[in-house]
Amino acid sequence: MKKYITILLSLICILSLTACGKNDTYEISFTVPAGSTDAFVYSDEEISPIGNQITISSGAGLSDTLVELEPIEAKEENAYDEPTYLTPGMPVKIDAEKGAWFKIGIDAGRNDSDADRVVTVKVKGVEVRTGDTDNSSAQDFADTAKVTFEATVLEAEDNYCLVEPVEGSMELSSADRVVVQMQNLDPSSQPEVGDIIEITYSGDIMETYPAQLGEIYSIKITQKADSDVSD
Repeated sequence: MKKYITILLSLICILSLTACGKNDTYEISFTVPAGSTDAFVYSDEEISPIGNQITISSGAGLSDTLVELEPIEAKEENAYDEPTYLTPGMPVKIDAEKGAWFKIGIDAGRNDSDADRVVTVKVKGVEVRTGDTDNSSAQDFADTAKVTFEATVLEAEDNYCLVEPVEGSMELSSADRVVVQMQNLDPSSQPEVGDIIEITYSGDIMETYPAQLGEIYSIKITQKADSDVSD
């Protein structure tokens, strides 16, 4: 009987994972107008990586080409200037900023015929929206991507601190221990055990233990361990 219960529970887990699977692969179409002499043509749809890397493969009507990402809302727009070679049957992986938005460009914009030509690529690891969405500016995106919280220093080393987020912070509900790399630290002082520090970061928390943060923008001490906080 115990054996059958185990099998049943396994099946339930498998079915649950299957039902919850998210479709993160999309086919993006490009229309190359008749008589076009442009080198690159860009997608109408915009894509946003759900991780830190996307996979692009050739679709219908596409031969060897170059593919690139055109930033629409991204913090480092100059990081995507180099196109990547794409050939049918050989998907390419491209590092891209999680949560940013891009258009895809392919070097297939020349069309000397008298009819429009449609080609496609397949993109994995993204969300997609139409290009006519009322988008916020890139600066708005950069501002809203910054999250700030306070934490108590438990261990202090030269290159990192182990901290505990203060009561009431969103980060404490994710992890009670966080490793913070000493990046962009206020040069006026070095954190010590018992200090409370303010950390501004990208909002990404890695599911490790202790947890780790995404990009860190600033760290500063808001309260020293030996300070008198009484009235």
